[in-house]
Amino acid sequence: MGLEGAVDEVFLLGDVKRGKGWEQCIDAVNREFPNWGKLLRGGMSITRDQLPERLLLKWREQFFDNFPLDVNKEGGSRALEVLGSGGVSVVYLFSDENECKYAVGVSKESFDKGEEAKKNAKYLQDDYRVVKELFGGIEGLIPNESHLVFADNKGRLRVMFIREFVSGPFRDIFRISEDELKKLITLNPTLSSQLEQFVQILDDNSELVKEVPPLDLLGKDNLCVKGEGKSARLVLLDPHKMKMRLNFNVDEVTRKMRSKVEYLKVALKK
Repeated sequence: MGLEGAVDEVFLLGDVKRGKGWEQCIDAVNREFPNWGKLLRGGMSITRDQLPERLLLKWREQFFDNFPLDVNKEGGSRALEVLGSGGVSVVYLFSDENECKYAVGVSKESFDKGEEAKKNAKYLQDDYRVVKELFGGIEGLIPNESHLVFADNKGRLRVMFIREFVSGPFRDIFRISEDELKKLITLNPTLSSQLEQFVQILDDNSELVKEVPPLDLLGKDNLCVKGEGKSARLVLLDPHKMKMRLNFNVDEVTRKMRSKVEYLKVALKK
């Protein structure tokens, strides 16, 4: 991630998922090879914590003034906040004139040619369709999603997804202790049924675990438990296969995927 992206994440998202600034800095330099990106992020977090709230609010206002989508032409829609930022897209929370909310992801990459942008949008839509067709029978698991190409406010072609917004609270299922997950499953027949169906589909379609790219179960806060107790439900927030990078160790990814699936199977054992 470049400097601009790191600044946006720290000052707009508050860096809430990455720990305290001083701890980040110490961890970044206490390595054989210092993590300069983490050191930069930690230093910016420390700076952010010292700024008055009015200045941070002004920063956010200016950021949304330069939002890449001309929202005034989108039926009164407006961007409310930044939900997150990954390697491919920045995701915003949108609300329309009827107060319906959507998660809108805008690609960081722009495209020189329309055919390139359309090809990318089609790939993402087809990827989503595969996941939807396999897991769509599990009630509430897969949010609805569409992809399209648009020209941003500087005329650059980008790809956007518009996804049904699912409100929290969420917990990454793989960060819930095995004992607690077993209790949730025992107390909640609906969650238990969702998980049983999910694991069965993975078993019936082993390529989702063993082949590249696999279903993205490794992304943080992707396969989540929404809600608490008897109201808890399973949801796959980013219903896609993994975005594989050149430096990924395929064998390691496969090993981790199998480990995740095995964790779910153990939790389901009576």
